[in-house]
Amino acid sequence: MRRVHFFHRGTRSAIALAFALSVLPCSKSFAATDWTPIQTALGANGVEMPGSVLRFELVRQDLTITINGTKLPANEVAEVANGYLGFKEVHGSGSFFVDGSLPALEGEVTALQL
Repeated sequence: MRRVHFFHRGTRSAIALAFALSVLPCSKSFAATDWTPIQTALGANGVEMPGSVLRFELVRQDLTITINGTKLPANEVAEVANGYLGFKEVHGSGSFFVDGSLPALEGEVTALQL
């Protein structure tokens, strides 16, 4: 009885090479992002969140908030009047996407508009 060969000589090597070349560009580097320059510039240490996002809480202690004539205690002001900045590196390029929220008084808004 004759043996049937599905692969000719060199075909296995070609398939292995094609597979290796298709997988290598897809591999992802899991090097940690160096947050030191951002933390130094802001003068604070942020908290690293899932997805390699560095988050900074922006605490405003200078605000007095009154609702229906009742002044909120300091701990409740902190819950509603704080902001944040979140940094995420863009594809390992050394550039960062930044998003955030900053509570501002009406008189501060024009100074914040760039």
